[in-house]
Amino acid sequence: MPTESGFIAQSTVSLLERAREGVFNVVPSGSTHWHAFAQMIVERLGLGNRVDAIAPADYPTAARRPSYSVLDVSKLAGELGAPPPWQSLLDRCLSRYTLP
Repeated sequence: MPTESGFIAQSTVSLLERAREGVFNVVPSGSTHWHAFAQMIVERLGLGNRVDAIAPADYPTAARRPSYSVLDVSKLAGELGAPPPWQSLLDRCLSRYTLP
């Protein structure tokens, strides 16, 4: 899941301040895949480029990856409230950049 570093840092500090222990999936809510993520970046930046989807088999990696691997955020939500959607964190990240 695409996750903005500020969100990870803020969530981690909040969990530490509450003295929480254990494993927390500190990721935003929602799900996406690499093509949709790249397409949204291009759209949000107003680039007008086409983003072509490719099959996972056409982009081999050394590590085997599951076809669907969305993380459960219920433990995080129980402690800090529902995490924001990944799209809003993408917007927050992209707002720091301007293109020439």
